[in-house]
Amino acid sequence: MATPTPYDQASRYLVKLNPHLSLAWLMQESPANFRFEGWVDPSIPERLGYPDKMSDTVAILERLDVVEPTWLADTEYQSSPDDKMVFRVRDYTNNLQWKCRPPNANRGDQYNVGAIVINLTGVQDLPPATQWGQAGFLNRTEYRIVNMETLNADTVMQEILSGAIPENILGFIPLMQNGNTPAIIELWKARAMLIENRETRSDMAHIVKTFGELVDTRLVWEKALEGWNMVESQYWKEQSAIAVAKTKVSDSQEHLLEVLVERFGASPFHENLIKQIDDLERLKRMRKVQLTATSWDAVTSVE
Repeated sequence: MATPTPYDQASRYLVKLNPHLSLAWLMQESPANFRFEGWVDPSIPERLGYPDKMSDTVAILERLDVVEPTWLADTEYQSSPDDKMVFRVRDYTNNLQWKCRPPNANRGDQYNVGAIVINLTGVQDLPPATQWGQAGFLNRTEYRIVNMETLNADTVMQEILSGAIPENILGFIPLMQNGNTPAIIELWKARAMLIENRETRSDMAHIVKTFGELVDTRLVWEKALEGWNMVESQYWKEQSAIAVAKTKVSDSQEHLLEVLVERFGASPFHENLIKQIDDLERLKRMRKVQLTATSWDAVTSVE
């Protein structure tokens, strides 16, 4: 099971503050050309076999500039580029298109599906398309990649100040070029102070310090935000509790697997079974018998 990182949580939180305009910015599309209809039903990721996939990363978008089927836009956040991302995106979006149907759909109706991969650090490009013309083969994967470190903080700040893009994009500023200079930080503070909601304003400060960890500027932001009126929002309390719980589950799984592989040898079937268990109490009960059990089955059968 993948454990969401603080960077995943912060990214999703920022986009959800203003999904329509945030997605327009990420897609470089005019917000007038589409309507944000919401996020996919929470049961869909688990039904497709992705129990650890967050449903609030798949947006339902209706184009207004042309008449065509509704789009599902999968957004993926990664702290640094992962070569395997292209396969994960292809797998998940193919399953979305294959198994999800629009409401009141006729036979054969299906969603259009796209994806946006946001690299919080590092630079990644799409793999080149390859073609075997005579055979009629074409190997190509198409999705949007946003490399935060290639964006210019000066330009983005001016767009925020002019109202061209939403204020929640302030949270990504430390990840951009020149995003941690004294001038940009002072401009950031002045604009962030205009955020009306006190909790959201405080969350922005938490987020830029969190992203500062990724680019080794957390201390810079902490010093710059000394005396900033910080409050702990309900959102961050909940996210922190979720992250702690998921970490405990992941740690229990890893410890259990280490012991069992050492005792009984590798068993991909049982190992995968344990990785799917997210009940911490059940994992604790399994760990109690890990040293006395005589087989993988004796451990995995524990309820």
